[in-house]
Amino acid sequence: MHISYSLALVLLLSSGAAATAHAEITGTLGVGAAVVRDYEGSKDSRVMGAPLFTLKMPTAAGDFILDGQGVSWIPIQGGGFNAGVFATYSPGRRDDQERDYRYLGSTYLRGMGRIKGSPEAGLLMGWNSPEFSPYIRVQHGFGGTDGNRGNQATIGAAIGIVRTPRLTVLVTPSLVWTDSKYLQTFFGVTAVQSARSGFKAYQPQAGFKSGQVDVTATVKLSEHWSVMGMVSAKQLMGDAKKSPLVQSSSSLEYMSFLIWRF
Repeated sequence: MHISYSLALVLLLSSGAAATAHAEITGTLGVGAAVVRDYEGSKDSRVMGAPLFTLKMPTAAGDFILDGQGVSWIPIQGGGFNAGVFATYSPGRRDDQERDYRYLGSTYLRGMGRIKGSPEAGLLMGWNSPEFSPYIRVQHGFGGTDGNRGNQATIGAAIGIVRTPRLTVLVTPSLVWTDSKYLQTFFGVTAVQSARSGFKAYQPQAGFKSGQVDVTATVKLSEHWSVMGMVSAKQLMGDAKKSPLVQSSSSLEYMSFLIWRF
């Protein structure tokens, strides 16, 4: 499962790794389950197994972080501020299998064709503290003609609501802007796709794609073990919401994990 940046950030903050400099390698391993939509804008959901991991490696050149998002290098750090670069992978979307758990997609989209997985890279910066950790991410897709070649920017903040020795609760609102190439890939319908699928041709323009709020609770069971639960509420916006591919513009997703920290 391709975890969200919000969840990766929560894992770092709930362990204190993002707020405190460590000389040693730290990380998490976890297993759990998630209830996610078949694709962004679908009205149907699926239950998926959800392996989870993060690995933070401090070096003289900055921190390297490996997680379910990909890999990040954070060379600029100081006073809570951090900035760096990252590489990730977008799994794309399929239209020919209702429940192929390796991919997002649905036969409701039959005729739209496959969106191939695409490498993505970008810049990130933020400020980390236990109470308030705002961040900005800008990324570009390097897909081919059948993949994502668009740009997107995300602004958000992890807000500490409860922090005790055993319980951490974080609320993470975020807002995503995308350009017309990204929206055309995932929400647009070309004339050829319209003829194959029956959906009305649609060409969305750049703008805010979605707003999201994640609520995460982590309960520490011991020095190394904890359980985590997350509820994510998303609302599509602008031209993404108006797409003929969208069955439901709002969604709730759920995740839970058993986590071991080292």
